Amino acid sequence: MVLRFAYLAAAIAAALLTGAADAADSISRFRMKPDPRNESECHGLDDNMALEHIITVNGNDAEIASRGGIVGRMVPVRRNVFRLAFELEGKRVDAMVDFAAQPVRLVVTERERSCRWSATPEK
Repeated sequence: MVLRFAYLAAAIAAALLTGAADAADSISRFRMKPDPRNESECHGLDDNMALEHIITVNGNDAEIASRGGIVGRMVPVRRNVFRLAFELEGKRVDAMVDFAAQPVRLVVTERERSCRWSATPEK
């Protein structure tokens, strides 16, 4: 009986810890900055990336929207990590947000070049 209780208590504790790690329903706002190592050709997207990006999480769904042209439903990659591939000004770009990271981070990379922008949520 005591052994069963110990297993049950351990299972409940694991479930609580696992649930606590999930991205809560939320709205997060980001303003990305270019990576200092970006080549000069990358700066063409800097203005779009500097605009506010809003990520809305509802359950296991996440959507991103910005006035800079990034809009869409993000696909879950793994727990609390979402991704969206899109085209912006003729360039293939990937956006990934990691709510499991500390601090939370949004990273956008261009596929054809080593261009990168990132941000943590605004407070």
